Amino acid sequence: MNCDDVRELLPAYALGALDADEAPGVEAHLRECREHDAELAELRATVFALDRYADEADLGVSDRAPGGGGLAVVGRLRQWQMAIAAVLLILVFGAGWLASDLAGNETRDVTIAIQGGSGERLTLQDSGRESVTVSMAGFTRLPEAQAYQLWAVRDGVWLRIGICNTNEQGGWMGDFQFSVREGEQIALTIEPAEGSEKPTSEPLLASNF
Repeated sequence: MNCDDVRELLPAYALGALDADEAPGVEAHLRECREHDAELAELRATVFALDRYADEADLGVSDRAPGGGGLAVVGRLRQWQMAIAAVLLILVFGAGWLASDLAGNETRDVTIAIQGGSGERLTLQDSGRESVTVSMAGFTRLPEAQAYQLWAVRDGVWLRIGICNTNEQGGWMGDFQFSVREGEQIALTIEPAEGSEKPTSEPLLASNF
């Protein structure tokens, strides 16, 4: 597969919805080509957020039904349909429009993608719900005594967003309770496992103001 082929299949790959005969080709290409890392990280972060949103929306329906099994299956199918449609909408209209539609009212959307010199990718998405979704790829897993710490630099003050460590493949995805403002700088440092009140090392990655 070439880059154009893989780019067309990335949304379905991020959803885990590729045919069995297509997935190996995409994975082989991704191992050799780092051009798609940022886009894939953003798609996975979006699918993760949408799946959690759909879980919350369907939970009330399935819990009220006797037995709940059939409705739970229907709810899961509806979640995947929502996720597929949402990814397509993001590619066409942009994440800001989607965040407003899902929330049912007007919300802001801030998406920051940072690429390191050695292929590291950090994507941060805040859709205005006091929670930010972070996706990391291409990093080295740290020893137990250390952790990656994410910061926002606001008016010269370093604010803690959260700490994490990657898996053996160098990836991580999760949410932090934080609200990012447009125009502030995002930075990533290595800190002690419990985190720091102020950075103790130079940033591995940092966005521009």
